[in-house]
Amino acid sequence: MVSIIVITYNSAKYVLETLESARAQTYQNIELIISDDGSQDNTVEMCKDWLSENNKCFVSTELLTVEKNTGVPANCNRGIKAAQGEWIKFIAGDDILLSTCVEDNVKYVPGKDIKILLSSVKLFDTTGKEKINGEVWPLQNHRSFFDLNAEEQFFLLIIGDGISSTPSSFIKKEVFYSVDFFDEEFPLIEDYPFWMKCTKNRFKIFFMDRITVLYRIHNSSVSLTSRLAKPLVNVVNYRNYDLVRKYCFPYFNWYGKLQVRYNHFLDGIFISQPKTNINSAFYQILVKWMNPFSYIGYINRRFFPKYGIGLKKRN
Repeated sequence: MVSIIVITYNSAKYVLETLESARAQTYQNIELIISDDGSQDNTVEMCKDWLSENNKCFVSTELLTVEKNTGVPANCNRGIKAAQGEWIKFIAGDDILLSTCVEDNVKYVPGKDIKILLSSVKLFDTTGKEKINGEVWPLQNHRSFFDLNAEEQFFLLIIGDGISSTPSSFIKKEVFYSVDFFDEEFPLIEDYPFWMKCTKNRFKIFFMDRITVLYRIHNSSVSLTSRLAKPLVNVVNYRNYDLVRKYCFPYFNWYGKLQVRYNHFLDGIFISQPKTNINSAFYQILVKWMNPFSYIGYINRRFFPKYGIGLKKRN
């Protein structure tokens, strides 16, 4: 059995589309769980009404609610702990599962020792109709990550989060219990620390070259704004500084840590500045040309090429 867990928070505008995409799955052995994180709109009421009409379409259904917002990781964890399926398929309450999503994943995993499987996601806008340049994540030049073993994936993730297709994730439930679930210390991000915990614990992330999810673009999405608009300061990196300190600093050497601290300091100065040509040029000069740690990193890459600058030597 597969547990589809729909993650909602003020999702009333789009959640019915998401639920209909779960109902339309060609694979039948599905449990549906909706985990709401204290929505202030009528998301919960809409989900209750929809479940009352469609609960017979699934092996079982459940609606989890809390009074106050607790953050994305905590919301996901509640869904996992309620799930009875062998596999977990998360979907945000504004995205859409293609009808063969679960079936494609279930058919792909046998005989390959796969416990974590990602696939491709296609971007679409808030109207649900127009595609964003037909863009599909992960991009072709990012897919070599999945050819690596778990340890190699872990050290690439230490350098930076290069996984863009998290909405497609199909994960065996036992993995969550092995790595102690999502880290609730960081309420706005669940995937990056989770991928580091998984690969550190020798769970390789596999990839299936098939589109399984449509990913809705929001203007209010900080992470997507950073990816698509390329602002002066990467807001996501700035916001996740404490996360990097917790998960990545133990593997950085002294100049790797100083490099991160230096960039974070500059980001703090420029984060409220408008993106003008003058600001962009000044920012790039400080980050690249007046950054002493970048020169140390260049020497390290030139003479000790391995997994990137600033990492401790590995045995």
